[in-house]
Amino acid sequence: MTDSGVVEHGLTLKELEARGVKPDARTKQVKPIPISVVLDHKYVDNILSRLKTRLAVCGDKRHMKKGIHFTETFAASPNHNTARLLQAICALKKWDRLSFDITQAYTRALLPEGERIALAYPKGYRRQNEHGEELAMLLTANLYGHPGAARQWSRTRDKFILSHFNKNGWVCERCVCDPCLFRWSRKRIDEHGKSVLDDQGVTVCDTAIGLIYTDDVDLIGDHAPMLDEIKAAIHERMGGQGC
Repeated sequence: MTDSGVVEHGLTLKELEARGVKPDARTKQVKPIPISVVLDHKYVDNILSRLKTRLAVCGDKRHMKKGIHFTETFAASPNHNTARLLQAICALKKWDRLSFDITQAYTRALLPEGERIALAYPKGYRRQNEHGEELAMLLTANLYGHPGAARQWSRTRDKFILSHFNKNGWVCERCVCDPCLFRWSRKRIDEHGKSVLDDQGVTVCDTAIGLIYTDDVDLIGDHAPMLDEIKAAIHERMGGQGC
């Protein structure tokens, strides 16, 4: 979390309030929100492969309230019919397919200035300054457990995709009926930097269609190198991982 810039450390309650953290309505003081430490085991083919630890914000109603700690929470999710149609198109056209996920996706999105919150250190990591004041963390980016994390992440993800892939010859559109569906197109260029023409002399345009469920990306397209380029760009910006 520290290396990814998700939190800032060692702030007093007054410093947190000065940074825009809203105080509790009852006590008139900033009240740091607890963190849950989630221990898990990952199995592959019923064999233990990894011990996992995840820190998550205690985002339940006891600790976080709408209008104080967050605003909107809605984030679109794909329609199941879209996923079926995507696979049908891939089979019908005999296109290539590429799937990958984005590691620690939620933490890739920054929180807006007015929605940053204070987090209490978990047991074993508590800190105090020289005056004996309890210190806390400032959450500057998304974290699992935050009620608005899914919305903030999806907006960050879509903004990057629609910005990065609408320049340098790329054209990218988001579906109106299913906002988790994207379509990419681009003229195919040969090793000499010239447009590739088909047998009729028409410029060849590559096409890719992708459905994104939070951090899982499912791509199909008529040109495998194009799919690899999309994955590489997302990996470079947000941290992708092959499946």
